Amino acid sequence: MTTTTRRRLLHYGALAGGLSLAGCLASETDGNSPAGDDDSTDGDDETDDGIEAVETIQYTTRTDRPDWDEDAIGTCALAGSEDRLAHVTPIHAVSEERLEETVGPFVRETDFESQLLLFVESGGPNICHDTLEIEDVSLEGEVLTATATVLETSDKGAECGQALLYPSALARVTVADDAEWPARTEVTITDGWDETETVEAALDISVEPEELEGYVRPDGDPDIVPSALECADEDVTRMSPVEDVTWGDTDRFSMRVDRLTVDRGESVAIKMVNTTNESQTTGNAQKFGLEVYTDAGWQDVRVYDDDGYGPGYTDEGYTHQPHTGFDWTLEMATGDFDTGHPLLEVCPDLPAGRYRFVYWPTDLAVAFDLSE
Repeated sequence: MTTTTRRRLLHYGALAGGLSLAGCLASETDGNSPAGDDDSTDGDDETDDGIEAVETIQYTTRTDRPDWDEDAIGTCALAGSEDRLAHVTPIHAVSEERLEETVGPFVRETDFESQLLLFVESGGPNICHDTLEIEDVSLEGEVLTATATVLETSDKGAECGQALLYPSALARVTVADDAEWPARTEVTITDGWDETETVEAALDISVEPEELEGYVRPDGDPDIVPSALECADEDVTRMSPVEDVTWGDTDRFSMRVDRLTVDRGESVAIKMVNTTNESQTTGNAQKFGLEVYTDAGWQDVRVYDDDGYGPGYTDEGYTHQPHTGFDWTLEMATGDFDTGHPLLEVCPDLPAGRYRFVYWPTDLAVAFDLSE
């Protein structure tokens, strides 16, 4: 689903990824606020702590109360890609003009191979507290640290309207080639009431399942339901189907198939991706089942000689970093199909109908139809 927020960002070429944020459009200060100026600050002097440069802009200033204001004086976030920025920042509160002229270009110019974005937001007691300053950015191991202060920018003696204001800023941090890449951030924030608190956040590199290309399964019931599978060789045992599957998504992995209908002899591609911020471990890629829906329910298409042992699988673990996983290509012809194990074979020939692919270490499944 494409949200209004995402359409705005794509229109201005700012953040070209899966961008979805709930919330009402927030009010902003007028163009005289620092949030409306060309407010970038260069900090290109190389430091000796793994940070080569820091550049900052004011992100936005809003009056709607953030969720974090219930129990904190501010918030921070790390974004390691354009796709993730809108998921960890109030992009809905950025005006279209500012998105087009300041925020968008700043993000587009970020090289995420060597740079990441640090977002900080806090609050102040009136409309004169309209700027947030990020300073003292440094890298301590895998922790990016910084200080942030809400500033009152009005002239001395000026009257300030009594309304809570929430300014935010964005820092582009260039990490040295030989430095450890930040995994989280800790920011010491001083708000407009001179209260200080340290907040922290992990680098958000997870994947939103709705951003993944491909499909989970066809809608509705299958048009073709073949008879129960029977093999001419009576001395074989059919692999058991997975009793309970999870379609498409778990809290660790997502699975997608590249098409919902495939002709006999064509191939179908299936991908399973780690959608979290952390590495995840599974068994090997051969631990899958290919099942077809028949009059007897779901049945695996593969059999093995009934020697009392059955096919064995090794117990080694495979580690998947975020955004990675397994890929399978299934040739949907009996003679070309890779069963995933040397002791398995397809019997009988693959019938037309509804198929599901199941990776049983995670019980994830996707489905597609094989045409006549």
